Amino acid sequence: MKHQQQMMMAYQQGVNLMQGKGAQISHTAPNFQAQNANINAHHQVTMSAPMANAKTLADQTIATLALNTHKSGAVMGMQWANECVDPQIRMYHVNGANMCQEMAYEIWSWMNQNGYYQPPTFDTTQTTQMTGMFQPMDTMNNMGTMNMQGQNNGIQGNIQ
Repeated sequence: MKHQQQMMMAYQQGVNLMQGKGAQISHTAPNFQAQNANINAHHQVTMSAPMANAKTLADQTIATLALNTHKSGAVMGMQWANECVDPQIRMYHVNGANMCQEMAYEIWSWMNQNGYYQPPTFDTTQTTQMTGMFQPMDTMNNMGTMNMQGQNNGIQGNIQ
């Protein structure tokens, strides 16, 4: 319910923002109505085979769809923000992208708690190999090299 309320508020903020800029918006707000929602039902559900004639969606399916929707919203919101000239609309998209990534994390946490989305685990060898790929940077030497490369490629100015 919290996510629905946040999405409806963000939708209305977007409508108000655009109307304040002179846009004529005749579309009505989407209707998010929960059906058969039991908010206090927390139980461990095990993985099961798909039901051939299912008439309802499983919690895992719904959570996966919501997670993917929020992930896409975060990506697209930031992409739209990068294309905006108007600072108010740009900030609206940045805030929307941030809200989507926060909701995606909340859903992922719930899925992880319920055994639907487990984070990958690495053995010690894999972890050591991955962390060994990253070494501290010698800032002074690398900055000089970057400046030299920029000048050699015809780039004017200093890279800082």
